[in-house]
Amino acid sequence: MNDIRQRVRHSLFLILFFFVCFSVFGVLLTFSSTGTSAPKLQFTKWQAGQGQEYTASNPPHTFITDTETTCEITATVAYAASQPSPVYPLTGYTWQVTGSHGYTFTTQMEASGPVGQMGTTFKLTATGTGDAHNSSTGGHRPMRGRSEKPIKFTVKFIGEYGTDPNNQQEISISVDFEQDKKDQIRQEYLDVRRLHETHRTADKNRQYGDLRIPSRGEFTKFGQRFNNGHYSYLINKSLEDKILHWWQACDKVAYEKLKNDDLKNDKGNKELRLTGGYRNPHHHVYHVYAGKPMASIKYWSLHQFGLALDVGAMDMNGKNGITNVDRAEMRDAAEDHAGASYSYYAGHVHAQWGAVRNAPGGSSNPSTRSTTNPPATTPTTVPGACGIHTISTSQAANHASVNFACGSHTYYACQTPSTSETNRHSYQTLPCGSHSGYRCTATSSHTQTTTCPSDTNGQSCSYGSYYACSPHTHAYPEPPPPSPPPPATVSCGRSACREAVSSTNEHRVGPCSACGKSYWSCGQYGSYHENQCRERTCRYGGCGNKWRRCQSSTPYCRNRPDRRCWAR
Repeated sequence: MNDIRQRVRHSLFLILFFFVCFSVFGVLLTFSSTGTSAPKLQFTKWQAGQGQEYTASNPPHTFITDTETTCEITATVAYAASQPSPVYPLTGYTWQVTGSHGYTFTTQMEASGPVGQMGTTFKLTATGTGDAHNSSTGGHRPMRGRSEKPIKFTVKFIGEYGTDPNNQQEISISVDFEQDKKDQIRQEYLDVRRLHETHRTADKNRQYGDLRIPSRGEFTKFGQRFNNGHYSYLINKSLEDKILHWWQACDKVAYEKLKNDDLKNDKGNKELRLTGGYRNPHHHVYHVYAGKPMASIKYWSLHQFGLALDVGAMDMNGKNGITNVDRAEMRDAAEDHAGASYSYYAGHVHAQWGAVRNAPGGSSNPSTRSTTNPPATTPTTVPGACGIHTISTSQAANHASVNFACGSHTYYACQTPSTSETNRHSYQTLPCGSHSGYRCTATSSHTQTTTCPSDTNGQSCSYGSYYACSPHTHAYPEPPPPSPPPPATVSCGRSACREAVSSTNEHRVGPCSACGKSYWSCGQYGSYHENQCRERTCRYGGCGNKWRRCQSSTPYCRNRPDRRCWAR
């Protein structure tokens, strides 16, 4: 019996001992907990280059750089308003900035207060330098700048926290900047500025200023048939209305001035054949002008601002096929009747609506960020206005502008005028010989541009041309005898021609020496014998195809199989 009581007492002692031990151990675990809850952080502001400043409530991250090869980034991180409990604030921090297209960054960091204070904000200013844009030419790809890749940057904030200095925890948050399609296009306007500045003269600089960067709001997906660029966006300044007004103007000129009713009758089924509209800058510079001297590139072309159109020439007068007479009439129709500010023709006819300088509606400042310039120092000498040496203040009079006698322009005293220029400004006998004066003030009366008019019989005056200040009596030869009466006429042998001719075969031309065919030279679709038979060569580089219209249709280009050859 006593043995049983001893075993029971022993068991109770063990139970009590283990209970006390586990209770104490549990208390020790509770009081030794580190409570390593990470603080919550958030980006409050961020901006790259000439992109807008974004916030947490306005989160897009697109941008364009400050210049072709530089970009500044600013960002601010703060503690979030709601924090876990318990929480350990930051004990230290750093920033990392990485980028595509060869960009590397130097960083400057600052904090508004103690790192561990919940109201402290952390600001980054990063200055990056990267690669210039690529200058790919020829072929079909790449047609977009920067190797068709958007510029990307990643900004990362890394914080440290914890109670053990030798075992700090890390927490990081990051924000990505990446150009969308609109800013990829806008980047091209910024990138080609360097070429624009390198190849223009000082006079061109004064005349046109810098190449303006369009705003994001100017780009649209509407009107894609006018898009000769290589993005899904374009600038379209009412191009549909402009090409319609131009067509109506051509129709009006052809019908009223040139007496061609063909355009008028087919008005509902025809329109101008569009060959060029909007172009993004990389396509405009490197592909439209591929293989041409850089000095010949029209960097300020309004094709880049949705204000220019190229169209194929049409047979305006219905005679002799398409000639430069037709192209000139289309050019004049664009300016005189369709509101174009300028027009010209080459193989096609170009018209534009708007001023070239900077293109309309914007600033050409390279960046909206402020810069600090070092204070200017007064040099002991200054460059001479003549541009050939450096002068002191005492020599300034030699570099002052002086009016010529005619008063039409000025020159610097340190620049001796040439002999021919001096003669123009000397007092001398004028060409007519009746009085004296400065030759540079001579009016049109002293310029030999007046030509004798022909008389009613078409006879020319024997004097030819003369000075207006020396009038004379026109002398004409006797009129020729009257021409014999014309022979009897018949209708042309071709049904499409209603002209009266001496023979039904009068309008038949040929045979062509190359292919032995004859052609009618009259009617709506008449063709020239020499135009049909002359040998043509493809103007696309590397093709070399040759053909004649009378023997075959226009072949496809060997170098550009999706297009037919373009004759030189």
